Amino acid sequence: MHRALIIIIIAICLVTTACGRGDIKGTAVSDVDYTVVDKAAIPGELAATIDARKESDFEISACIDGYTYIVKGYGKQPTGGYSIRVDRLQTDGTDMTFATTLIGPSAGEAVNKLATYPYIVIKTETTDNNILFE
Repeated sequence: MHRALIIIIIAICLVTTACGRGDIKGTAVSDVDYTVVDKAAIPGELAATIDARKESDFEISACIDGYTYIVKGYGKQPTGGYSIRVDRLQTDGTDMTFATTLIGPSAGEAVNKLATYPYIVIKTETTDNNILFE
């Protein structure tokens, strides 16, 4: 009798878990349109925040003038020649995921020997989504 009860409980758990996973996988993820913002076009208060935090890695999101600005900074780098690639900006309706990659100078590339502070600023339509950085 106990063995049959245990088997029924395990079967119910497996069916419930499988249904739950199906709902999560069914969440639609879509790309979000964005524009990379030139340094000269960054709103003043955001530019000041970036300048104050540039020494270390940082992540910022801010809603300004009807747009959401998303910023990823990689802190102090020993030379010039760095760039940042946007890997994705996607939403599932609740969260917006922003993923970037820091790309260093190529071997043998002539670079500025002064320290730099690479960061990227993108602008998209205003959103209430949580911004997740990867």
